[in-house]
Amino acid sequence: MISPELVLYAWPFVAFLGFHWLRPAIAIPAAIIAGYLFLPPRIVIDFPLIPELDKNSVAALTGALLGLYFAFIPYLRRAPKTSSGDGAVAEPNMLPNWIPRHPVALVLLAIMAIGPIATVLTNGDTIRIGAAVLPGLRLYDAGSMGLEVLVALIPFFLARRFLYTEEHHKLLLITLAVAGAIYALPALYEVRMSPQLNRIVYGFFQHSWIQHIRGDGFRPLVFLQHGIWLGIFLTMALLAAFACVRALSGTARWLFLPVGLFLVGTLVLAKSLGALLIAVVLIPVVLMTPKRIQLLAAAGIAFLAIGYPYMRSINVAPVDAVVQLAERIDADRAQSFQFRVDNEDILLDKARERMLAGWGGWGRGRVVDDDGRDISVTDGYWIITFGKGGILRYVGEFGLLTMAIFVLALRPGRYRTTLATTGLALALAANLVDLLPNASISPITWLLAGALLGRVEAWRYEATSAAEAVPDLDDTTLRRRRGRGAPSPAPLPAGGPPVAEDDVVVAMPSARQRKRHTRFAPKHIRQKV
Repeated sequence: MISPELVLYAWPFVAFLGFHWLRPAIAIPAAIIAGYLFLPPRIVIDFPLIPELDKNSVAALTGALLGLYFAFIPYLRRAPKTSSGDGAVAEPNMLPNWIPRHPVALVLLAIMAIGPIATVLTNGDTIRIGAAVLPGLRLYDAGSMGLEVLVALIPFFLARRFLYTEEHHKLLLITLAVAGAIYALPALYEVRMSPQLNRIVYGFFQHSWIQHIRGDGFRPLVFLQHGIWLGIFLTMALLAAFACVRALSGTARWLFLPVGLFLVGTLVLAKSLGALLIAVVLIPVVLMTPKRIQLLAAAGIAFLAIGYPYMRSINVAPVDAVVQLAERIDADRAQSFQFRVDNEDILLDKARERMLAGWGGWGRGRVVDDDGRDISVTDGYWIITFGKGGILRYVGEFGLLTMAIFVLALRPGRYRTTLATTGLALALAANLVDLLPNASISPITWLLAGALLGRVEAWRYEATSAAEAVPDLDDTTLRRRRGRGAPSPAPLPAGGPPVAEDDVVVAMPSARQRKRHTRFAPKHIRQKV
């Protein structure tokens, strides 16, 4: 048996020694995903003046350690090349800034920064219900909530900077699929032998035993908080495996077909109905539809996720249809879903009382009876976020998770969207729809969202690099190349003239185009243009 606290303390150093020799596009997601999957759950390190550290935050900080290492080692500190010998724009090792440059992302980050301050300012009162006393919030709590949000966003910032090209997205899909195949082995062990691995390794069982007995078998959870978390991870991994079948080339693509089928079988045996339904819907989309349809499907799910509180508030969300569908499959699962819906109703009524900035922490947003007993159960991540931070936090957080999907779906051609990128979008969409009934957000969720935003912002960087690589030719230079005082060339014949080696016509970007392309570029490029 291993001390869980010792593992949390040692993980950043162990992961750094194990992954620092890999490429950044492999090392960073591997360290974050491995930390999320294998670190002990429900163990918290509470240092003064900083947020509590659990497996998610330790995995994120481990990724930050690797990101800083890759950003400042000598071979990455060299100026990136902007053009190769054949005129193609070479891609740098990473995007030039840690903070997103897209204006929508900046607005959403500003909302998330303002949100904790607004929450504290509107929750300074002490709440007394029976024997329960809930203290008012202080400015100290605003700093703590802000740091909590910042730590959660670390994988988002890292993926945006290091995982933004098509090749990076392929590597991320491969990493996620391989991690799922590896994790399926202990999951199958627990299906047969009962959920015992966390007790054997770390000395405790992390959840309610009765919730992981399904029929005549067991629902595995390995080292995650709940079997539901394992189910949605397996769904994301199998979608990544099937996306590899479409996105990769050569014989490598077919290696992931049996991986995907193996993960489908594991998910069926894991007895997680919600995750299985999501997989059944999205697998045909990944395997049989073009890029445009995949992006539209991901955008539709993202729209459902970000608009769900409003749909619930006006009673147009199809929760009754979902309950009826679940009753046809399993009456117990339908009853469980109905219980969550009922709790959402009473929590949503409480959240409406302070809709803008929420109730904050200390359980202030929960529902209690006249004796001060808590009578609410918070399952869905959306209601947790909405109750704690109100509209500000919900829009900021879910906006960052979904904005890249919307942008890519609107202009797929501009961002040179590939099947690898659309595969990541669908894997993220699977997690987004699961955040409505469950609180299954993880560092992997933010990793995928950051990689998609990096693809969006890479277009601006590549356009800037292309504009910088093209020489700034004025009319005098062009006249000199044709011959001083030479007349303009005659109209071209229909078939086109024979192009000599020294007679190349360059289509120059206008001053307005160069200004637009360099609007969000690094300072040294803006000065040149």
